[in-house]
Amino acid sequence: MRPSPPLARPLTALALLAACSGGSTAPTGTTDGAVAGSASTEARPAPVGPAPPTPTTLARIPARFVGTWAPDAAECKSGDGYERIYIKPDQVGFFETVGEVQDVAEAGGSTRITLRERVGDSYPIYPIMISLADDGRALNYLRHGERKLYVKCAG
Repeated sequence: MRPSPPLARPLTALALLAACSGGSTAPTGTTDGAVAGSASTEARPAPVGPAPPTPTTLARIPARFVGTWAPDAAECKSGDGYERIYIKPDQVGFFETVGEVQDVAEAGGSTRITLRERVGDSYPIYPIMISLADDGRALNYLRHGERKLYVKCAG
């Protein structure tokens, strides 16, 4: 048996592919004159939903968030206040630290607040996300990837 010339192998492979494709490689026509598989006839994915709202930049935290918040009513009355957060127009307070507001932006019912908090000798800057639930009596709070639900404390 004699070896085939180098050009014969690619041509043989091309012939096999053409045979598997059903013969014709010409575009198939459609009833509207468009070529099948062209952009005009391909199914396009439907939009997932409306475009996300454009954020509105604010100078301060909106008044609806201002107050003392805790994981439950018992923590609101607790003497140590370890798990409470205190929201003011220009800062968010925690058990032993306070985060000064650097930036506030609202979009689609959520408010993004960038805080600069003193922790020991450092001043990390990070975002938190807050939104209201239960007719303003509950606060959805996201910080460092951890989501919590707080209730508004009286007073």
